[in-house]
Amino acid sequence: MQRGRTPRARWSPGAEHRLLTKLRDRAKVSQYGELSPTDKINDLIDLWIEKLEERIEDGRRSPTTLTTYRTAIKNYVRPALGELLIGEATTPRIDRVIGTIKRNAGRPTAKTCRAVISGMMQLAVRYGALTVNPVREVEAVEARPKDPPRALTTEEIALLRQQLTTDEAARHADLPDLVVFMLGTGVRIGESLAVLWSQVDLEAGAVQITHTVVRVPGQGLIRKAPKSRAGVRALPLPDGAVTMLRRRHAAGVHPDEPIFADSLGGFRDPSNVRRALRRALSPVASTARRDLGETLRSARLQAGLTRKQIATKLGWPKTRLELIETGRIKLDRELVATLVKTYRINLDKSPTLSAQVDQQPNPHPQTPSPGSAPTPSAKPPPQP
Repeated sequence: MQRGRTPRARWSPGAEHRLLTKLRDRAKVSQYGELSPTDKINDLIDLWIEKLEERIEDGRRSPTTLTTYRTAIKNYVRPALGELLIGEATTPRIDRVIGTIKRNAGRPTAKTCRAVISGMMQLAVRYGALTVNPVREVEAVEARPKDPPRALTTEEIALLRQQLTTDEAARHADLPDLVVFMLGTGVRIGESLAVLWSQVDLEAGAVQITHTVVRVPGQGLIRKAPKSRAGVRALPLPDGAVTMLRRRHAAGVHPDEPIFADSLGGFRDPSNVRRALRRALSPVASTARRDLGETLRSARLQAGLTRKQIATKLGWPKTRLELIETGRIKLDRELVATLVKTYRINLDKSPTLSAQVDQQPNPHPQTPSPGSAPTPSAKPPPQP
């Protein structure tokens, strides 16, 4: 008589999934703060942000750091890794993710994302979900070498000041005096906007740089201390800057007000000042260029795309598309073709758009353009 054999259990992908789900639910963050390899990376992200917020409250990290990291997490890290399990975050997988971000969004963004992911995986090691940080062996993202900063020449300073003083919009934005201050001290825009009258000694011709103005989502404009002690410094003021400050001081000031205040006596938004400065340094060169920019803007809107989406997809700085659409950058057919391809337009079948590209004049030889000359804060030049 043949003995009956015990039937083998059949294993299916559905059963495996249910088992993993059950194990994950059982191994959620416990009362002792432990993590499990079967927790989702989304849970790790939330915990890492919570820890970062604690460091910011303690004054160990800058609020702007959280803003930068939140953007990287929202746009890149969560979509690529969030639904994976922590144990699935292997070095090859993360290396591919960072490589994709570098190709699509550029090296600076990829470098930020690598730092964010590394910090998260380090936290996973601390909480017992991993034994080693898988990002440790991921190739570092090296930024391309930049041209060294240089001081503006005397001729460039004269051209810049003339351009600002004859531009009504620049005068309305209080740019001429602000640029004189930046040229004389070499400080950044945010630092310039954070200086109070109580920090200026007109008799000694000196100024104390102790803070910078930044915008933090949910908090608005804040005046914060620099990241390091080197950011706090006393600087001499050249004669041109002292003369300018005496003139402003004679109009009546309050010691606790910023020297470059808004219409209500409060702090100005650095982003608005940068935008006004870009427009002043990159005027619309011609009607043809403006018309081409408007055509490209209409094409983008018809495609249902935002400037941010295009800049992210092409790996451009956020301001480049704005300068293109307002007619402040000279375009060639190759650059236009890149944009219209993104908008799903056939340039060869758009004679009007092609004709607008061909009508573009040469850039004005004496008009400063972004990237062709150093910013006013690059290095203190000769006294204006």
